[in-house]
Amino acid sequence: TLQEMEKRAAGLVYDRLELALKTSYINLSRHGLPFLGFRLFPHKKLLSPRSKKRFRSKLAVLDTQLEAQDISQEKFQQQATALFAFVEKAYTKRFRAKLLLQGVTTPS
Repeated sequence: TLQEMEKRAAGLVYDRLELALKTSYINLSRHGLPFLGFRLFPHKKLLSPRSKKRFRSKLAVLDTQLEAQDISQEKFQQQATALFAFVEKAYTKRFRAKLLLQGVTTPS
């Protein structure tokens, strides 16, 4: 069964790497699997709500720093590129377009 396989895998990880796995749960694939800031589905990858909020906040901070001339245009571009590179790994086209068209604001 899946539960037995999970126990064996957890034992191997602990024995070989001395690491403990997080508590696992068996779920329907239509609910998606949370993993590293994304929600994985069989045929798509979405950004988790927490990652969206964190992205908006970080981009707003960068925008504020640029407007206050606390960072250079080059530094802004480097950091913004890194932020966008992370969210581009998921289906976020509408999310990114909305942010760019409406301007960066901190989430409420």
